[in-house]
Formats: sequence, C-alpha cells, structure tokens
Amino acid sequence: MPVMLPPTGPIEGSDPNKVSEIFVNGPGGTVHFTFTAARPNPNDLLKGSTTPEFQAIVACRLLMPMEMAQ
Repeated sequence: MPVMLPPTGPIEGSDPNKVSEIFVNGPGGTVHFTFTAARPNPNDLLKGSTTPEFQAIVACRLLMPMEMAQ
C-alpha cells in the first residue's frame, strides 16, 4: 500500500456543517477557540493519490471565560 505524504503548503479551511459555538459559563472576559481537523480530499484517496489535497474542516468552536481557558 502506498504511503500518503503530509501536506506541504497552506491548507484551505471550510465550515460545511456550520458548527455552532458552545458557551462555557463563568466570570470575566471571554476567549473564542475554533478547532479544525485537516482531512485529505476523499476523491484523491479513492483515486489512490499519495499526495492528496488537504482541507481544514471546522470541528468545534468554544467560547469561554478567560479564567477557565487558563
């Protein structure tokens, strides 16, 4: 089985599922984190490419008080 090579350039991001924000309650100012997962293009994988295009998909968004983030 061929080895898939890691991405070598910038990865385009998208949010196809419109992932909602989750608010964690507490005192003070807030911080906003957006987490993405880099995934290879499934069409490239099905073609057997060892250098598929990667895309960063939004997996989670968190909004929480700064004290909780520390």
